[in-house]
Amino acid sequence: MARSIYITSAEGHTGKSTIALGVLDALMRVTPRVGVFRPIARSAVERDYVLELLLDHDGVHLEYEECVGVTYDDVRDDPDAALATIVERFKAVEAQCESVVIVGSDYTDVASPAELGYNARVAANLGAPVLLVLSGRDQREQAEQLGTTTARTPAEVGQIASLTLSELAQERAELFAVIVNRADPERLGETIEAVRAVHSETASVWAIPRTARSWPVDPRDHGRRRRPARRGRSGVAHPRGPRRRGGRHVDGQRPARLTEGRSW
Repeated sequence: MARSIYITSAEGHTGKSTIALGVLDALMRVTPRVGVFRPIARSAVERDYVLELLLDHDGVHLEYEECVGVTYDDVRDDPDAALATIVERFKAVEAQCESVVIVGSDYTDVASPAELGYNARVAANLGAPVLLVLSGRDQREQAEQLGTTTARTPAEVGQIASLTLSELAQERAELFAVIVNRADPERLGETIEAVRAVHSETASVWAIPRTARSWPVDPRDHGRRRRPARRGRSGVAHPRGPRRRGGRHVDGQRPARLTEGRSW
């Protein structure tokens, strides 16, 4: 059975796609057959750009249609039937891979069931531990796309972590680790400790600082290739030197390197 990890968040615009690319890149270094899976896609007609981005990685050899579970409409119409379909389609991907990166939903459909709870339920049924991504930025009343959000305090991040972890536990999802993305670079240690204080598990807690280049941009317009083929090298120079596999940027960030309490 493949070793899988379920990447989810408590809200939208957390940089979850960036984290997924980093995890995918890291797994590619230790195992030759890594798959990706999107349990809930936005539409059955419009292709999911996050999934396409992950499939574009040189080491992933799956077709788009194999890697999609259900749509938001399916979940809204019958959550239990949608879950059964997700499990069935995931098992088909899992059988072809040694590891699978599963990317949860994007909080784009207000008519779906409680989204975090449903993601936790999916993760539990897939037997995949959860990598929880929290945002270090307050997005409630500010224009995130303009990079004008303010940093959440460690206490605010801790409060969100507490609510989110309770939801995961209620659905019996296993926690693998917590990442606070775009955290206040001046308070990384405090932020990590605030998250650690609200759960008693031994799961790791990381914080990735927000930098001047880390506000989100549309991944579809950043480093996208204009070519008919799905696979191949990105043609984007890595900022630290030679081009490398999986080195493209998403949401204005490099694929994350998971270093506890430090920047990549």
